[in-house]
Amino acid sequence: MKLPDNLPAPELVLDLRKPLAIRGGTLATLKLREPAALEVWKAETHIQNDAGPEAVTLYLRELTAQVCGIAKAEDLDEVPTSILGQAGEYFSGFTEAGLEPAEIGLDAGAQPDQWDLELPRPVTFQGIEYASLTLLEPLTGTVRKAQGHLRKGIGPQSLRSYQLWLVSGTAGVPYQVVQALPVSVLNAAALYLQGFIGPGRRTGTS
Repeated sequence: MKLPDNLPAPELVLDLRKPLAIRGGTLATLKLREPAALEVWKAETHIQNDAGPEAVTLYLRELTAQVCGIAKAEDLDEVPTSILGQAGEYFSGFTEAGLEPAEIGLDAGAQPDQWDLELPRPVTFQGIEYASLTLLEPLTGTVRKAQGHLRKGIGPQSLRSYQLWLVSGTAGVPYQVVQALPVSVLNAAALYLQGFIGPGRRTGTS
């Protein structure tokens, strides 16, 4: 088992032809990195029920603002559209990573009974440092609670909520810890757990 290794560069700096006025000053560049799961979840509000062009632009604008620490996403309306497009292409390299079994070392054979997932960087919450997650076959109650977030419809944000609750409940760590994970790590962890869900999937002991 492994985390996806086909990720974009850890950082992308986009130069702005005209400095961007924001609350508290101006920005000459946008410094991008892999989004945390929570940042993606917040942006996915805009595309939960709508995949139209405006909704996608609002999603990218919000995600860029989250990653760059810009308090008002509306400030990015003054950024050239090509810049937002580059940001979107960069982010998609993370949000679409860890969605295929081969990316995390799963093949058509048996599902490993356990994955001791070492995090790329530790997450600290309430004074406790989490450097790894122990993932096992989810309990029915854990799956049911995660599936509860799909009751009002299956869209990008509700699916992200499902992932967050499934990983948190199975690993036995606070929800906030999972929210802070890089989105590609969340994808990989959820994909592994999903392999246990549904009929007919073999495990190492069955």
